[in-house]
Amino acid sequence: MTLLGKVIGFLWASGQDDKAHYERRLGTDGDSFDAAVTWSRRMNEAKEAGLTPLGAMRRWAGTPPDARAGLIADAEPDEAPSYAAFTQMANPGYTDPREDLPPRTEHPVHYVPVVRAGRVLGFLWASAEDENASYLPRRDAGREGMDAMTPWMDRLREARDRGLTPRQALLHRAGSREDAVGGAIPADATEDEAPDLETLRRRAGWPATPIRAS
Repeated sequence: MTLLGKVIGFLWASGQDDKAHYERRLGTDGDSFDAAVTWSRRMNEAKEAGLTPLGAMRRWAGTPPDARAGLIADAEPDEAPSYAAFTQMANPGYTDPREDLPPRTEHPVHYVPVVRAGRVLGFLWASAEDENASYLPRRDAGREGMDAMTPWMDRLREARDRGLTPRQALLHRAGSREDAVGGAIPADATEDEAPDLETLRRRAGWPATPIRAS
């Protein structure tokens, strides 16, 4: 994706199935959560219309640019040998802060709010039945919500290294001093529960999850 002549992200699609996703190019002037949301919505709409991800990408190539999401300039997509190779091409040297803490689960989740200056940045969640846990930013928190991910993933690792379960870690730092980037879990926070991670995503303001790599 290009916006005002700069690459801001990439749409990828698996060559073996219908998995697809938008990958942001981090740190560019046009790097925008709005672009990620726009392209994810378009991929979902294309799927509902019966298009394959590759078919949708080819259809969008050369169409007028979106003011926030940019445009696809090339008619034919490039190819990467693997998803890992693709992510390194998109953001060289980047390591996902969630890499060693699986950010997905098929089970119900417990969660608590992460707040900074009275604003909910996102939710720290843990699976009710496995060891999976992560941080989910609120869509309307924008870049500030995303920036809170790294400190909270570090805190989940710290809790794990101290022998706490992911669920115990949720309230382990409740009432701690508010961090300038990550915020804090309020002292009076209580656990809420969602029947699945998709429900929590909707509560955080996100559209339905686009099909993506597992």
